[in-house]
Amino acid sequence: MLTACLFITACGEFEEVVFDSVNGQQGLGFNSVGPVSVTVPEAGISVTVPIRVTSVSSAARTFNVSVDEEASSGTSADYSVGTASIPADSYEGSLEVTFGNFENLEDFVTNVLVLRLDIPEGTAVIGFETTTINYVKEFVCPDLVLNIIFDTYPQETSWEITNSGGSVVASGDMYAGETTLTEDLCLPDGCYTFTIFDSFGDGICCGYGDGSYEITLDGNVLISGGTFGADESQNFCVE
Repeated sequence: MLTACLFITACGEFEEVVFDSVNGQQGLGFNSVGPVSVTVPEAGISVTVPIRVTSVSSAARTFNVSVDEEASSGTSADYSVGTASIPADSYEGSLEVTFGNFENLEDFVTNVLVLRLDIPEGTAVIGFETTTINYVKEFVCPDLVLNIIFDTYPQETSWEITNSGGSVVASGDMYAGETTLTEDLCLPDGCYTFTIFDSFGDGICCGYGDGSYEITLDGNVLISGGTFGADESQNFCVE
């Protein structure tokens, strides 16, 4: 009886499968256990997952794939799972997985999709029986802008933005030689505190120049100022 050995390399591990090519015994599996990371844009995205078998056939072959519900998160509306297919006369094939449901995905939440190949009876597992795809919604930055007109001493000015939990999410300083600043702020929906500092303690208006600051959202002014002492804080929300 003629036998052969197939070695699969994935994630630094080797897996050996012995099969009988004469009698047509075959192995089937995903090339990698993953995880593969996918960012889902508003238009959706398709991912090709490679699979392989250990014997060829003159006809194309298909294999069912199921979702491991216990190991996965998100909802079935987030994705569409196709059928694993091997073209005729080939050892290699693929599975197409399409991700969408953009509006209902949560910002900055990574979901997990675990797929399982339905291995036919008598077929060995080569590579991996399951594979994992991590998917997250693409964050689209709002049209949120910080504008500062400095006074005569821009090196005295610094600023920071903190979220509702008190963590700094944006900041800036070292503006020597600058006259203005336009900073795009990429912040998710929520409420924040903007604080501007003047190290000399006289603000940015009006003793040494007519400095000012503002934060706008879609062109609308959320907060503004310029006359303060050592610092000034204002709250604003992004919705």
